[in-house]
Amino acid sequence: MAKKQAKTSHKNGAEAISGAMLLSHQLMSTLTAMKWSLKMLTQGDFGAMTKEQQDIVGKIDQRNDLLISLANRVLHTSKLEDEKYCCNLASVNIETIISSTMGYSKESATKKGVNLEFKRLTEKIPALRADEEMLKIAVQNLFDNAIKYTPAGGKVTVFLDSDGKNVEFKIQDSGIGVPEKQKGRLFHKFFRADNAIKLNPVGSGLGLFISKNIIGAHGGKMGFDSKENKGSAFYFSLPVNG
Repeated sequence: MAKKQAKTSHKNGAEAISGAMLLSHQLMSTLTAMKWSLKMLTQGDFGAMTKEQQDIVGKIDQRNDLLISLANRVLHTSKLEDEKYCCNLASVNIETIISSTMGYSKESATKKGVNLEFKRLTEKIPALRADEEMLKIAVQNLFDNAIKYTPAGGKVTVFLDSDGKNVEFKIQDSGIGVPEKQKGRLFHKFFRADNAIKLNPVGSGLGLFISKNIIGAHGGKMGFDSKENKGSAFYFSLPVNG
C-alpha cells in the first residue's frame, strides 16, 4: 500500500513538473511573439508613432520583459525539480561565463550608475566539469540581484579564486543587504525579503533558490554574508572535477 502511494505521489509530482514546463514554454512562445510585435512598432514598421504612443509601447515592452523573465525562472525551477535535466557535464571555463555575464549586465549597471569590477585572485583558474548552461543561469541570477539591489553610485565586485581542487566565486555589493531576522529564509522558493519588496515590488523570489540548487547539483556549496543597509556578498565553491 505504501509503495503504491509512493508511486502515485511520484507520478503526480512528475505530472505537475511536466505541466509547469509546458505552461512555461507556451507562455514564452506567446511573450516572445509579443516582443517582436512591439519591436516592429517601435521601429516604425507600421508607421510613425507619437511621443505618447512610444511611451505606452515602451511600458508594455518593459512589462513583457518581466513576464519573460518570470516564465524563464519557472521553467528553470521545473527543470531542476526533474533530475534528468541536470547535469550535462563538460569542461567549462568559468572566467568566460563571468566575462559574458558582465558584458550582458553592463548596460543595466550603467543605467543605474553602479560600477562593475572583476578581480581574479589567483593566476590560473582551472576548468570545471559542469553544465555550462545551468552555471550561466546561476551566475546571471547573482549578477541580476547585486545590480538590482545596489543604489546609484554603488559598486558590485566579482572575485574568482582557486586552490586547485575547488573554484571559488564571490559577488559583493554595496546594496540594501538582508534583514537579520529573514536571513534563514533567503534561499527558499518564492521568498523575498521585506526591504527587497519595498525597493522593487516586482520579483519572483526564485533567483537565489535556482542558483543554490544548481550549485548543489554540481556538488558545490553556496552561502552569503550580509548586513542590512551595508551590502551583501554571495559566494559559492565548486569542485574542479565535478
